[in-house]
Amino acid sequence: MLRTACFILAGLLATLSACQDDFGCGGATCPFAEPSHHALVNGVVVDELDRPIAGAFTSVTMSEPGGAGAPTDATGRFTVTVERDKTPTAPDTLRGWVRAAKELAPPPGSTTRPVVRDSVTVLVHLRPSTDPPIASEVLIRLAIGP
Repeated sequence: MLRTACFILAGLLATLSACQDDFGCGGATCPFAEPSHHALVNGVVVDELDRPIAGAFTSVTMSEPGGAGAPTDATGRFTVTVERDKTPTAPDTLRGWVRAAKELAPPPGSTTRPVVRDSVTVLVHLRPSTDPPIASEVLIRLAIGP
């Protein structure tokens, strides 16, 4: 038990020593630091008749693990902030997916609520977190008819 605690402590100290700030964590290599770059994805989710869909859940995922999401408002609009750490050799522009899903009311006589979903690709333009983000715009049309 004591040996396991020592290994955990040694691992934590090694992680914190990787930070480049002399006053503790906060340097570029610190695992607890804020992401170095960001971008915005703005969009609208509509039905087959181009009517806005409120309450749809949207998410943005990139080629890297992780993602962020937001529900649509009463006008079908959403904004998702994408945050990433970027190395000097990594590209400024990444391709990602924007997904939207909406749970519908169950059909008469059923308790199962169907979910309608779709996705589109998006180019995300990363900028340093100290600069204003660049926004990418998307439109997602869900197969919800009258």
